[in-house]
Amino acid sequence: QNSPTLDSSLKIQEFNKSRLSLGGDFELDSLATTLTWQIVNQTVLTSEEILMNKEMNQVILQSSTDTMLDKGRYGLRIIANTSDSSAYASPFFDYDYNDNLTLGLNYHYFTGEDYSFFGSNKEDNFINFKMRLLF
Repeated sequence: QNSPTLDSSLKIQEFNKSRLSLGGDFELDSLATTLTWQIVNQTVLTSEEILMNKEMNQVILQSSTDTMLDKGRYGLRIIANTSDSSAYASPFFDYDYNDNLTLGLNYHYFTGEDYSFFGSNKEDNFINFKMRLLF
């Protein structure tokens, strides 16, 4: 994919971006658990020093389990950036109050060196509450 962007002198430059993703799901009915995995390779190449030539490889793993008569789900999502040894983890809990309302709670944790993809956000760990209303 070719995309235009601005360089430091505000001139439009082109850069190439490619992404390859492979993944799958496994359901363990006896445990009411779903395991999800994905491997991602993303490359950004520029002729100038706009984004600097960079390749990123990530492994994404997620496990979620249904509980409370299929109204609740809890799990953990982990993204490991193997290119710079940084990582992101997010434990979560969702509850389907009824057919129209879902409530959720997530914690987002970033780790790695200060210059790394996720490590640059390690001071920004946070908790979020979500409410989804369908009508």
